[in-house]
Amino acid sequence: MKIFRIVVLFVTSFLMLGTFRSDAQENSGSGMRMAVVDFQQALNGVEEGRAAKEQLKKEFEAKQKDIEKRKTELENLQKRIEGFQQRATSGLLKPEAIEEGRKLELEFRTKLETYTNLVQDSQREISQKEMEVTRGILNRIRDLVVEIGRQEGFSLVFEKNESGLLYASSYTDLTERVIQEFNKKTKPTKSRR
Repeated sequence: MKIFRIVVLFVTSFLMLGTFRSDAQENSGSGMRMAVVDFQQALNGVEEGRAAKEQLKKEFEAKQKDIEKRKTELENLQKRIEGFQQRATSGLLKPEAIEEGRKLELEFRTKLETYTNLVQDSQREISQKEMEVTRGILNRIRDLVVEIGRQEGFSLVFEKNESGLLYASSYTDLTERVIQEFNKKTKPTKSRR
């Protein structure tokens, strides 16, 4: 059944391409024109995308400093606990010292849980902010690609890395043009210091 679906999809695609080719030949006289755009390269190439990534990097670095500080505290606390455990096995600790060791272990577990939650929350927050920022930019890049495709008379424009297109005998890569046009239309906001 799966093979049947693939064959039907292939035949349908072939017939549609034949229709596009005849329409394109009638309209332009030169056949079907195809182009590709590398959206990841465009996102990394436009000024607004670079500025957004730089802002996210600054936020991440600030959070990373706090995470590193807490990690160092945990490592120091763990060393103290190990010292208590070594002395406890030798039988040299008084009951008050053993109780202090237990309090340190409880403090360690609490701080470890806080640290773990902080790391997870930070990763989730940075990821979400990155998605929100890039989604808006990518939507505007996509609109620009449609505009350029119409202006230039392309029959098809594919995303270079995710289109499933494995081979095309000739195509135009619009990525650099999209970056230039996008930068002309938008000015990145200056980051606040």
